[in-house]
Amino acid sequence: MDAISVRDVTRVYGRPRTSLRHPSPSVRALRGVSFDIPQGQRFGIVGESGCGKSTLLRILAGLDSPTSGSVAIDGRDITGLRERRLKFVRERLQLVFQDPMSSLDPRMRVGDIVAEPLVAQGHRNRRERVAELLEAVGLRADAADRYPHQFSGGQRQRISIARALAPAPRSSWPMSR
Repeated sequence: MDAISVRDVTRVYGRPRTSLRHPSPSVRALRGVSFDIPQGQRFGIVGESGCGKSTLLRILAGLDSPTSGSVAIDGRDITGLRERRLKFVRERLQLVFQDPMSSLDPRMRVGDIVAEPLVAQGHRNRRERVAELLEAVGLRADAADRYPHQFSGGQRQRISIARALAPAPRSSWPMSR
């Protein structure tokens, strides 16, 4: 069984109507995308700006739904599942965004940012887990008391990686973006 299986995924977004005489325009973000990612394999999504990479990742994470097609994770179709039924996806799959500053809340301390997924899962011993994660990505444990703007771009990327690893997603899954 494949870790992720995507079949004929299409995503069309409607734009606001600009004329009373013409239907609202639409934008095709994805057109018939299909692929399989076997267990234990890495998979990269590469393309020019605006080609649908982020849209595809949002669909894989259950943050958006395809207009047509299907997405299965561990053999379970997630297409159209309600938010509360997607918990298993959120526990197994974490995203690391290319621009860490846009995904890190500047008003939160790094320790709280890294602990966010742990809080959502009701994890105990968060402080110890955060220190362990920060050290695993090459930052000192006392970085937890600082704010994102106090770090370089590379260090902020490490903070994002620590946050993605916090809930211990399955190690055989690809990390994206």
